[in-house]
Amino acid sequence: RELAKSMQVTAERLLPGRVKVDVLTTGDPDPAKRPTRAAILAWLKETAAKATSSDILLLYMSGHGTSKIGDKTGYFYLGSEADPSALSAASIGVTTVSAEDLQAALAAIPAQKQVVILDTCHSGAAAKDLVAERSVSGDYRRAYESLRDAAGVWLLAGSAADQLSYESS
Repeated sequence: RELAKSMQVTAERLLPGRVKVDVLTTGDPDPAKRPTRAAILAWLKETAAKATSSDILLLYMSGHGTSKIGDKTGYFYLGSEADPSALSAASIGVTTVSAEDLQAALAAIPAQKQVVILDTCHSGAAAKDLVAERSVSGDYRRAYESLRDAAGVWLLAGSAADQLSYESS
């Protein structure tokens, strides 16, 4: 919630009256506003219906993630209804949101600039599904200019595909 407040204040300074921030959190008493698979996918679908090509989408997902469930590999965000200690192949597509799910949902959103921050374990595994190959010159200024004007999806992962993401008090 604090991150959402911070984003709202900062973004409003840059784009007054044009900022919309939604929060799904396990602390919400309304089950429809918790980060379940259904709620996340519904939010992405609603966003696809409302967004325009000139919008900027920032999707921040924090929680549990894994790169392997049963014999299936890839990135899986665990919805709030998932039990990390009891994951099985039956969990896929029921209590998880895969990188493939995210890629399909993001492709349906017309916003040409999309930033995805995955603050979970194994989040680097999402890169192969979410990020298109880009050749970046060694010249930092040209790289900045290229990214500033480019469309696409940018991903900030909290860990490599095969690593855990720790937090401390």
